[in-house]
Amino acid sequence: MVFLDHLLQEGVDQRVFSAVSAWVGVDGHCVYAGNAGCLDPATGVPVTGASVFDLASLTKVLGTTPVLMHLVAEGRISPEDRLCSYLPEWRGDKAREGIRIHHLLQHTSGLPAHRPFYQELEAVPESLRREERLRLIRNIPLECCPGQRTLYSDLGFMLLKEVVENVTGEAFGGRVMAALPPGAEKKIFFPVPGGGAGVDCACTGESPVRKRRLTGEVHDENAAFIGGVDGQAGLFGTASGVGEVGQALVEAWHGMSLWLPASVLHRFIFWPEDGKRPLGFDRPSGTVSSCGSLFSKSTAGHLGFTGTSLWMDMKKKIVVVLLSNRVYYGDLNWKIRSFRPRFHDCVMQTFGQA
Repeated sequence: MVFLDHLLQEGVDQRVFSAVSAWVGVDGHCVYAGNAGCLDPATGVPVTGASVFDLASLTKVLGTTPVLMHLVAEGRISPEDRLCSYLPEWRGDKAREGIRIHHLLQHTSGLPAHRPFYQELEAVPESLRREERLRLIRNIPLECCPGQRTLYSDLGFMLLKEVVENVTGEAFGGRVMAALPPGAEKKIFFPVPGGGAGVDCACTGESPVRKRRLTGEVHDENAAFIGGVDGQAGLFGTASGVGEVGQALVEAWHGMSLWLPASVLHRFIFWPEDGKRPLGFDRPSGTVSSCGSLFSKSTAGHLGFTGTSLWMDMKKKIVVVLLSNRVYYGDLNWKIRSFRPRFHDCVMQTFGQA
């Protein structure tokens, strides 16, 4: 445990991030919680267990995917459904009509990884930005046929947000809060527009687009220009809050929860033999995975651009959360790529060998 504390402080000292909060759960119990650094070196406020971080793409696995899991459990949607069944403007093109919900969740839709929509939306009235972004996505050529290959894409989760709102007739943010495990909505949330995420929030540095430092405002420019509530980014939260959702997912996967049925979890969290992702989640990959080398093959999780991560070893019932603001030192500060595996290997050497 002391070594984990030292490792977090080493990350601060080496400017991997200015702020970091970690949380580890084993078999339903928190076994480690550690913090290091300052929310913003300019103010010197230290990180605590109550500190809030911009979760970035963890929004995909903490917000969008659980909402869809609940809709599947309710029989209101199926991963096999075609996107054009919910977004009629996607009809009329054979390739696009072949995109199914599971393609969006697995990042195999053929949509490109990213587009700076905010550059075009800046001049559009806020009330019209949602429709304009949908139009822009609809007009982007697919890079390959649906299901052909994996290409990580934020655009797919922007569309899943629209699917959720069309199916439920409700605002996406409210559905996300309702889909979280009981109590988690107190620690994971979309900040109130204009109100930020509170004073105990890690700064994510300067936005060259908005021309100000960001504290409590979503770092993702596409999410920011759509109101801060999006399918790919927008959630903020504490390490313990993310950990509690992770443990709820592990418990549900093992059939130990009333929150979601195991049958639904098994439709989302599985490990295709062809190497593709689970639905909504990532899996360890590459020669050096971000979760290190000691997690089992039955592992699912995700990373966030701001320097956040959640990894769950479903077999060993271990949940590891690492939240940071690595973008405080610039979007091109990638020191965390070597830090993450070291941290996770240390965690597993300490708690995961049984």
